[in-house]
This record gives sequence, structure tokens and C-alpha cells, in this order.
Amino acid sequence: MTAKIIGFVGSPRKDGNTDLLVQAVLRGAKDAGADVSIYYLHDYSIGDCKACMNCKKPDATGCVIKDDMQQFYDLIRGADTVVFGSPFWFGYMTGQAKTFLDRWFALIGGPHPLGSGKKFILVLPLGRNEPQLFGPTARWMAGVFRFAWPSSKVEILLVPGVMDKGEVEKHPEYLNQAYQLGRQVIED
Repeated sequence: MTAKIIGFVGSPRKDGNTDLLVQAVLRGAKDAGADVSIYYLHDYSIGDCKACMNCKKPDATGCVIKDDMQQFYDLIRGADTVVFGSPFWFGYMTGQAKTFLDRWFALIGGPHPLGSGKKFILVLPLGRNEPQLFGPTARWMAGVFRFAWPSSKVEILLVPGVMDKGEVEKHPEYLNQAYQLGRQVIED
């Protein structure tokens, strides 16, 4: 069976550093035989979680908010690996990326949980060339995935010093690292 990998880009800059790195991960996975797809969160209308708890009721059919997020729940459930990319802005992921992840609450517990054994790759470029400042936040983000889905495997790709749009192209070592991570997730 062909592995399915989906990528989500939480940056509004197409062809920016986050996009290029997520594309490199997906290219590596595709070259290793995976079926891949990519989605740009900025292109969708995804509202905030309302904390209504309707998704946890025994007869729930999922999240009750009817917006563009609905199309992603089955895609996420059906994927073997989810690649999530967001630049660090003011020390954390972008607003659209956070809103997207908040809506994953519908995938934790309740009648329609996310299955076990998923793999997640967090692609996190940052403008400053100080990964030690952002490493704790990246590890915390990975910890949230591990807490919500204990049997999951989470990889972090933290890429420092890439502020300007497309600047990561001046660092082929980062793009190669992303590519190899995509291959590795399929070959493991």
C-alpha cells in the first residue's frame, strides 16, 4: 500500500521558506514512493475553535463549525504522515497555523479520534540565527502532538537564519535535510 503524506503550510508566503522546506520534505517522500499533497492554510477560511465541546458528545459527527476545516479532517485521518510547517513569528507559529491546530481538538478523543501510529514532521523556519532560543518552543509543540497521540512519532526540522522570502534556497543543506527527512519517514 502506498503511504499517504499531506503537508500543511502555515505561512502566507507561497514560495517562502516554510513552503520550500515543506515541498522538499514532500519531494523526498514522493521519491521514496509516497502519495503526497500540499495545502496552503492561507487559502482557506478556518475559524477559531469555539470550545463548545460538541465534538466530544457520543453522537457527534465531528466539529460543528462549518467552514473550510471540514475538508481536512478525513485527509488528516487518512494520512500516514502529516507535515506541518510554520515560520516562527514573535516566538511562535503564525496565527493561521495556530487556529488550524486548535481545530484538531475534534481529533482528540470523542467518537472520531485520530488513529494511532501517525507520524508528524514539524517544519519550523525562523529568521534569527539562534535556534537555542526557539528549540524549547519547537520541543513543546512536538510534545503537544505526543501528548494528544501517544503512539505517534514526531520529527522536528528547525531551520534558523532564513528571514527573507526564499532565503532558504541559499542554504542547500537545509533543503537537503528536509528532503532526507521526507525519504526517511517512508523508508522507516
